[in-house]
Amino acid sequence: MEGGWHDAQQARKNGQLAGTERLLLRILSLAALHDRPQTVQQTLEELETLHEEAATPMTHEALLLARGIAHHDADSALTAHRSIQHRGDVHLSVISGLCLTHLADDPRRWLTEAIRNAHTLGLGRPFRTAVTRAAQHRDIPVPRLRQARRELTELDIRLVRMVSDGASNRQIAAELACSPKTVEQRLTRLFQRTGSRSRRELAAAWLNGSLTRNASGPDDH
Repeated sequence: MEGGWHDAQQARKNGQLAGTERLLLRILSLAALHDRPQTVQQTLEELETLHEEAATPMTHEALLLARGIAHHDADSALTAHRSIQHRGDVHLSVISGLCLTHLADDPRRWLTEAIRNAHTLGLGRPFRTAVTRAAQHRDIPVPRLRQARRELTELDIRLVRMVSDGASNRQIAAELACSPKTVEQRLTRLFQRTGSRSRRELAAAWLNGSLTRNASGPDDH
C-alpha cells in the first residue's frame, strides 16, 4: 500500500495521469480492508483532485467507486458499475464487481459477475485472493462458473462495425470513451471467439453474416 502510494505520487508529479485513478482506487480498497480511515480519506481526496484535473469517464467512475467504499454507499458503486459496463471496460468492471460484492445486498450476483469478467482477462493469483477475501467477508461460497453461450453484445457489434469501417484503435477508443488498451483487449477476445486472425478477417466475417453464428456456438463444459 505504501509502495502504491509512492508510485501514485510520482505519477502525478510527472504528469502521468492515465491509470493513476486505478492505482489510487486499489490503495483505498486496501486501506478500507485494513481499517485505516485516515488513508481512506486521504486517498479519496486525491481521487477528487485527480478527477478535477483529468475529468475523464475513468476518473469519474473511480471516484464513484471510492466514495462507495469510503462511505459504504452501494448506490454510488452501482452508478459507477453501469457507466463502466456502458464503456465496455472489462478490467474496471472486475473492480466494481468486487466493490459491489462488499456493499450490495446480493453479493453472490456481483462476485459471480466479477469472476466471469476476470476469466475473460485471464487474471491470476492476486484476483483469486481478492475473490476469496470478498467471499469470506460476506460469508458466501466462491461461485463456480459454467461456461455459457456467448453471443455478441451491442457494444461488440459497435466495435466490429467501426473495425469494418477502417477505424483505428485510437479512433474507436475516442468513440467508446475508453482507452486504446481496452479496445485492444476487446478485439483480442473477439478474435478468439470468432476464430478471426486479423481485423480484415473479423470485418469479412461480419459482412458475410458468419460472425454472429460463430460467436454463439456450442457451450463449453
